[in-house]
This record gives sequence, C-alpha cells and structure tokens, in this order.
Amino acid sequence: MLALGFSLLTNMDILKIARPLMQELADYSHTQVSVGTRDRLDMVFLDGRQSPDATVSLPREPGTRIGIATTALGRALPCGLPENEREKLMGGIRQRDPAN
Repeated sequence: MLALGFSLLTNMDILKIARPLMQELADYSHTQVSVGTRDRLDMVFLDGRQSPDATVSLPREPGTRIGIATTALGRALPCGLPENEREKLMGGIRQRDPAN
C-alpha cells in the first residue's frame, strides 16, 4: 500500500516541475539533488537527480525512509523550520538517539 502511495507522490505535478530545476542544480554543483517529505523523525525520499560527473552516487527508490539526523536531505529540513518547530524536532531526535 505504501509503495503505491509513494509511486503516486513521485508523479505529483510539483515534482514534474521541480525535476528540470533539480537537474540543473545537480549539474551546476556536480552532485546529487534530492527531494523528500518528513514522516515523524524520518524523511521519505521522493525523487532525486544527479550530475553525470558526480563523485558520489546514492541511488534510492521512491519511498525509501532515511534518517533526519544522518543524511543531507534530513539535515536540510530543520534549516527551513520555524524555531519552535525546529526545537521540537531536535528534541525528538535527541530522545530517539541520545548517543548521537
């Protein structure tokens, strides 16, 4: 059921608009550009584009769950949140994995 849902998400109009812009940024930066959505303390990968000359390749399937605290996609999330939401999120991450 989830796979079908994520398949639907990856075909959203916003992603169709974003893909060429993501590819342009990936080509410019010689790396990979990804987009995802938050699900509690994880990110769900929706789509990504990669420069042909990127030195690191991290292929993921749409719907792949990745950690907020351990990935670039996840670490970008708090940067865009209002301070009160960011603090709540960071508190949840600290509670989930106090050693890190």
